[in-house]
Amino acid sequence: MADRGQLERWAKEHDRAMLAVAARYAGPSTTAEDIRQSALLTVLQKLEEIGEVSSPKGLLLGYVKNVGRNHLKKRERRAAILQA
Repeated sequence: MADRGQLERWAKEHDRAMLAVAARYAGPSTTAEDIRQSALLTVLQKLEEIGEVSSPKGLLLGYVKNVGRNHLKKRERRAAILQA
């Protein structure tokens, strides 16, 4: 099972990759850093549930993608409401 120290090391090691993925989802009001931070917070909150991690980079990028997708969905919903 991963711990907080491991997560910190993984985050430092894969920071550029996480920011690159997050940048694909960032918009005018949300930065790639915001998406990365939200993803790391989610991983931190779920560390006990995650268990063994064979690919830390894959784990982190997966969470960044999910947070980014959720951000896009939220942005699209807001835009639809404003245009209605």
